[in-house]
Amino acid sequence: LLEGKIMSHCVGTYAEEVLSGHSYIYQVLKPERATLELGLDADEIYIRQCKLYKNAVPSQETMLVIKSWITEFKHLR
Repeated sequence: LLEGKIMSHCVGTYAEEVLSGHSYIYQVLKPERATLELGLDADEIYIRQCKLYKNAVPSQETMLVIKSWITEFKHLR
């Protein structure tokens, strides 16, 4: 709820999705401040959405950093 308030978007309404294990919400701080929603389908992690303040679209650099982080995580499993 606090993330949604800080970022002026509706991520707080995803609480049930998070509690049920269908969505995972992360706070991205670099290269820019964003809210990341990940999904898990048959052990495959994927990006559902990533939004900046007031639902602005993140930069290509931010998306590359996130994709790299997900790839590293997959290799650790």
